[in-house]
Amino acid sequence: MSARVLLSKNRLELAHLDDIIRIEAEPRQGGLGESVFIRSLFQTFLAHRERRLGNLLTAVRSGDMRDVRSHSHELKSACLAIGFERAAAISGKIEALARGDRSVKSRRRYLVAAWCERLEKELIELDAEVRRTIKIP
Repeated sequence: MSARVLLSKNRLELAHLDDIIRIEAEPRQGGLGESVFIRSLFQTFLAHRERRLGNLLTAVRSGDMRDVRSHSHELKSACLAIGFERAAAISGKIEALARGDRSVKSRRRYLVAAWCERLEKELIELDAEVRRTIKIP
């Protein structure tokens, strides 16, 4: 069964992992939650999610836009690797806003903080959906 059928189309877009899921599930006729590789992939992401987000929020509070760019880029890449397309798009937006920031009192800093709040909510919702769908404790 395709990952697209098992997962919410609103949050998780895992079509790029369909081949891996299919290959791993063939011998067992198992589903997405039974794939050792997929389970490990998501567990790794979830284990590092709080640290990555914390680093980004710390950089935003300090006003260090270089760090904001770096941490938002890291989150964007991690989200894209496992199909969290909306979270990746938000991270990309934060990265782009931070890239253009040169002034300490820039309106962009307000926007970066607002997008970070939205990213945090998105990642919390994704966390819950992944744990429910793949049955990760």
